[in-house]
Amino acid sequence: MTFSTKSLYRFISDGGVASRVAGYVWKGKIPLKIKFFLWQIFNNKLQVAQSLIKRGWKETANCCLCGLAESVDHIFFQCHIAKFIWSVIAEVFKLQNVPR
Repeated sequence: MTFSTKSLYRFISDGGVASRVAGYVWKGKIPLKIKFFLWQIFNNKLQVAQSLIKRGWKETANCCLCGLAESVDHIFFQCHIAKFIWSVIAEVFKLQNVPR
């Protein structure tokens, strides 16, 4: 089999799905760049400080907002700014179950 962009896209979008969530992401009717972003989040591949340090980045591995270790989980759920944004989303949309 020859490698091409089309074969890579077919592998990513149809075959090689590792989890049920990934299947929903790849088959959803959302822009491809959002699919890649969600894939990076679910597979801990987002370019956060902890990942960049492993690749030789010379800066700090701490969040610039609160000073704690920056990770995907921290950015989206643990940082006080993320918690504030989740609480605003819960209030605006009258949601009961949002990440805490």
